Amino acid sequence: MSHEIVRGALAPWPPDGADTALGGAYGWLTPHVAAIAGVNPDFARRALVLERSELHFIALAISLMEPSGLERREVEALGRRIGVAPRDAVLAAAAPAGTRGMASVVGRLVGKVWRPPTYRRLAALMANAETAKAIRHMKNVSRRDIRTMTRLPDGYRTRPVIELLRRRGHVPTVVFAIDLVRRVRRDLTDRQIMESLKSMQPGNPPEWIERHYAAAPFPPPPAPGVLPVAGGGKLTPLMRYGELVQAGEALRNCARTYAMAVIRGDSYIYAYTVHRGHAHWPGGMVEVRRAPLAGWCAVQALGQSNEPLAPAARFALAAALKSAGYLVAPRLVHPDAPWLNIDFD
Repeated sequence: MSHEIVRGALAPWPPDGADTALGGAYGWLTPHVAAIAGVNPDFARRALVLERSELHFIALAISLMEPSGLERREVEALGRRIGVAPRDAVLAAAAPAGTRGMASVVGRLVGKVWRPPTYRRLAALMANAETAKAIRHMKNVSRRDIRTMTRLPDGYRTRPVIELLRRRGHVPTVVFAIDLVRRVRRDLTDRQIMESLKSMQPGNPPEWIERHYAAAPFPPPPAPGVLPVAGGGKLTPLMRYGELVQAGEALRNCARTYAMAVIRGDSYIYAYTVHRGHAHWPGGMVEVRRAPLAGWCAVQALGQSNEPLAPAARFALAAALKSAGYLVAPRLVHPDAPWLNIDFD
């Protein structure tokens, strides 16, 4: 098919908003295909039946040349090289920086012509050796894959992760879940988090997030270690979110609502257990709170369902906490004492 026929179907140059406008056989790329056909007779003969890989190759080259500001002569110069010079050389001439290895992945790009920003994202990803390796090992690469890889943190742009994301449901949700877990699980390496992705049930990122929250560590307690309590009891710092949740369930109270205060470093929760026979049974919980300039103060001790503990237990707890260096507010020993707002918030 002659290039005159191709040209006759096109709007005059320059294209109006070439990076976004649609129209013609190849969408935004159509005017550029016509310009190439005008200077390359061999290309013109197949201009309306181009194979997908060649379309993506041309679109990639044009996109790397910033199509919105291109002049026809620049596109024509590119067109004279197509089918004559190797693709690597054509891309290098179109955009000298950052095109190494790009030609090798063109045959894996799927779907219709992408928008220029997507090709430029692909080029940016290929500039990273690890990411480029992952892309070269993918059987096919879609626009969705490029968007996903762009959103992923460094180190997660690997072929196994992309394949997992393809099977795990709504990609933006999964990417958000990964970013959230990376912030929550500062005790894990990225490799460990990637490994845990295999356990994410398809379509259920919330369950995966919840498991990581349950295992997330809190900051170190103000007084490290288990504190012995007279009468066979002990105070154990709850050092993970999951431990706090379990304590709240065992005591049927609101322990889990203290999680953010613990994470901020404003409070810490101790589980109070009492020795019965050969086991320790949940007896209650103690909250210690940071008092500005004064250090840490034990402010309350509560039993099952937030009920006050027996007087003997409260006195024993107060003694154990004082021996660990804590201030002890009157309300911990005397539940009817006025509440002291020691944090002044």
